[in-house]
Amino acid sequence: MKIFFATDIHGSDVCFKKLLNAQKFYQADIVILGGDMTGKMVIPIYKMQNGNFQSEILQQNFILKTKDELQKYISNTANMGLYPYLTDEDEMKTLHDNKTKADDIFKKLIVERLTQWVELADKKMKVVNSNLFVCPGNDDDYFIDDILKQSTSIINLENKVFDISEEYQILSTGHSNLTPWHTPREISENELEKVLTELSQKVNINKATIYNIHVPPYDSKIDECAELDSEFRVMSSLGQIKKQPVGSTAVRKIIEKNHPMLGLFGHVHEGKGMFNLNGTLCFNPGSNYQEGVLNGCLLNLGRHIVTGYQFITG
Repeated sequence: MKIFFATDIHGSDVCFKKLLNAQKFYQADIVILGGDMTGKMVIPIYKMQNGNFQSEILQQNFILKTKDELQKYISNTANMGLYPYLTDEDEMKTLHDNKTKADDIFKKLIVERLTQWVELADKKMKVVNSNLFVCPGNDDDYFIDDILKQSTSIINLENKVFDISEEYQILSTGHSNLTPWHTPREISENELEKVLTELSQKVNINKATIYNIHVPPYDSKIDECAELDSEFRVMSSLGQIKKQPVGSTAVRKIIEKNHPMLGLFGHVHEGKGMFNLNGTLCFNPGSNYQEGVLNGCLLNLGRHIVTGYQFITG
């Protein structure tokens, strides 16, 4: 079996479209999208009194004078995983003071884009007569599960052990250990260990098992990211960025106990790589979604072994 795996596209329109073309392009048997499908931020685009539109990204100000400039800006922000929102100066002031209304708009935009993705996936996957396997991540709120249910082609693997063929099964969860960001699906290490233990008890011991878990195992090199101080500023020493492991001890413990054939992970965008954990090959393709670049990993599987792999960027 040949698998194409990608993760952490965080709302990027162009990355999702590339993903839907991956099965045919790479001649993969199945495509798996790991966690963190949804984006992180709304970008207001408000109309000024002179008829132009103004917006700001990362403290860079944009003045959009023509319809073409506006449409290009909307497309570019969507490809970066952002949610452009057309508004006016009066509503901007309201949203600044009303967090509940701002959150409602954020949710509405997430629902709209994910609904569009579901419709697009159903058309694309029908052509190749296949399914798209997905699993949410810690950044993905629970309401997206209901949207995924509406699809005729997308199979949500969240908290399941699922047979992807007669020989292979996949164990999946999008939960992560605790982070500084207080995201929807993060839980304590004890809770995560309980989730993974319960899932592992459903595994058919006669089948090769793939672990599709959003957070990587602790201290596996594919879980390293920049160390932050109490103000969330990147720390450095002698001009070099200090790094630290942020993976899960529960994930590492369950892998060391059960020795699955393969582990698919994400969560840490800069953690691209492969790590051999006591015979289990663990992969994190990393993420460059802000640049509209889809990172992936192409894996060739034998009966109970990974026979080859290739990291893909495009």
